[in-house]
Amino acid sequence: MLLPLLALVQPAVQANIAYIEGGHANQKLDLALPEGAGPHPVLVWIHGGGWQRGSRSLYGPKLPWAREKGWAFASVGYRFSPEVQHPAHIQDCAAAVAWLVRNSERLNLDPKRIMVIGHSSGAHLAALLAADERWLGAHDLPLTTIRAAMLLDSAAYDMEAQARQSVRNPLRSQDANIYTQAFGSEPTGWRDASPFHQSVDKQAYPPIWMGVADNRRKLPNVQAFADRIRSHGGFADIADATAWKTHASINREFGAPGDAVTADAERFLATVASGEAKGGELRVIEGPEG
Repeated sequence: MLLPLLALVQPAVQANIAYIEGGHANQKLDLALPEGAGPHPVLVWIHGGGWQRGSRSLYGPKLPWAREKGWAFASVGYRFSPEVQHPAHIQDCAAAVAWLVRNSERLNLDPKRIMVIGHSSGAHLAALLAADERWLGAHDLPLTTIRAAMLLDSAAYDMEAQARQSVRNPLRSQDANIYTQAFGSEPTGWRDASPFHQSVDKQAYPPIWMGVADNRRKLPNVQAFADRIRSHGGFADIADATAWKTHASINREFGAPGDAVTADAERFLATVASGEAKGGELRVIEGPEG
């Protein structure tokens, strides 16, 4: 079987691990273990692609960055729309995290130090995983299973507001199709998929860091979600790189040596590790030319 081989050999990357036995072709993860005996903290990567496409193998410098920090790196695949709709995407992500927890002792992973990171629609799923206790709860895991969440350039935190705006605007029919194919055509479905609208236990809510790129139109949505987190007693940081990062580059360059956005995320993680994560703030992140 795959698990004993993985535990004994510990290759740099073990691909195509089925986190649901006999499941869909996309219900798999890739896992990279760092050197040392562990137990290792785990960074769980959720790729973007509008809930319709993407690849768990496109993680760029994030994997070597994680391994250099001594973290295991797990890149999660999930089923796509329109083949499936919400909540299938988030159910898959939760099942992958549950697999990592169940196999943590065998793989020398630390189940108390699981961090999640996502980009675009993957950031939405990472936020939902951290905000809504239902999905991990289906596997008898508490919300605190997620130690911290890092969210790269998503505007889909208030899915209800985003979908309403797209559906009502004839110039945004392509966006509307993305939302309706992934989350249905009813506002109740959009609200159910909105991290912003989920009730959370303020004692359990994990710290959140959000990197924002491209333009300032995303910032009100991001700031509203941060305020929501803080109103529940949680911690939310915003790294504003809108002046120089694009939606693609904030993802592509995350983890690369010298990347200022990555450095800010590292500062956030140090704050979480020290137990000093309180409130949070918005900081403008300067580019390489200041």
